[in-house]
Amino acid sequence: IFFIILPIMNNTHDLLFKENFSKKENALDLLKAVLPLNIFNKIDTESLTLENASFTDKKLKQYFSDLVYSCSFSNTKIKISFLFEHKSYFVKYPHLQLLRYFLKIWEQNNKNKVPLEPVIPIIFYHGKKKWEYIDIEQYFNNLDKDLFKYIPSFQYELIDLSTYTDDEIKKRLFGTIENKILASIMKNIHNKKIIDSNIRKYLEIGQLYFNTETGLKFLEALLIYLFCNMPEESKDIIINETTKITSKEVNIMTIAMKLRQEGKVEGKIEGKIEEKKSTLYRQMNKKFQLSHKDVELINTCDDTAKLDDALDEFVFADNKETVLMKLR
Repeated sequence: IFFIILPIMNNTHDLLFKENFSKKENALDLLKAVLPLNIFNKIDTESLTLENASFTDKKLKQYFSDLVYSCSFSNTKIKISFLFEHKSYFVKYPHLQLLRYFLKIWEQNNKNKVPLEPVIPIIFYHGKKKWEYIDIEQYFNNLDKDLFKYIPSFQYELIDLSTYTDDEIKKRLFGTIENKILASIMKNIHNKKIIDSNIRKYLEIGQLYFNTETGLKFLEALLIYLFCNMPEESKDIIINETTKITSKEVNIMTIAMKLRQEGKVEGKIEGKIEEKKSTLYRQMNKKFQLSHKDVELINTCDDTAKLDDALDEFVFADNKETVLMKLR
C-alpha cells in the first residue's frame, strides 16, 4: 500500500516538511494522528519504507509536493502519500488533483508489470482559513442520486493545522518532539506577532533534544525556515530566544550569520537574474511577437549563463527561436 502525504506552500515550507517526514519515526507519528484506528492497526509498521519517487507532474506541482511511503497492509502492498499543500489556501477541487495523482501511480504500476497498488492520500495543510472538506458528489449541482454510481468517489485524510490550538498540537495531536515543533511553527508562520511572542515556548519543547547531534540538525533546519519566512526585525528575537534554550550558542550564532550573509548574496543574485529576464523580455517583445509560452520560458529561466547567451544571441537574431533555444 502507498501512503502519500501532500503538503500545501513555497520551497522552504516544502523542504522542512520533507526533511522532517522523511524520518520514519515522524511519519509514523503523523499516520497515528490522522488515520482511523482500524486502518492504522492493519499497517505493518516494520515494513514502512520511504520511496525514492515522486508522482507530481508539472500541473500537480502547482498544488502539492509529495512524500511517498510503501508498506504492507493485511498482506497487501500499498502506498501512503504525504501530500504537502504548498499554496496555503484551500484547493477548491482536491479530488481532481488526487485522481490525476492516482492515475500516475497506477500507470507506473502497469508499466512495471506489477499489480495496481491502493493509495492512501494524506493532505497536510497549514493555511489561515479552515479547509472545507466536501465529498466529490457535492462538486456537481443538484446531482440526482441515481447518477452517484458514475462518479469516482473516494476519500482522503486531512491534517488541517488551523483547526488545532497550540496546546492540542503539543499535548494531543503529535508525539514526537520534531512534529510538535514543526506543526506549532507552521501553523503560525503567517502571523509575525504570534511567532515573535511564542517562539521560545515552541522551541522549549525540544530544549534537551537540541543539545544532541540530531536535535541540533533539526534546529538548523528550523532556523533556515524561520529566517526565510520571517521579516528582518523578527530574526534577532528568534536568535535570542534560541540561544536561551540551548547550550550550542556558538553554533546558533554561526548559523544565523551564515544565513544573513547567504540572504544578502542570494538577494543580489536574484535581483540580477530578474533584471536580465526583464531586459530580454522587453527587447524581444519589441522585435518579435512573443507568445504566452515564450514569456513563460523567459520567466522560468533562472540560469544566469543561459540568460547571458540569449541576450548575446538576440543582438544579431532574425527570429525569436534562435534566442529562445539558448534558454532551453
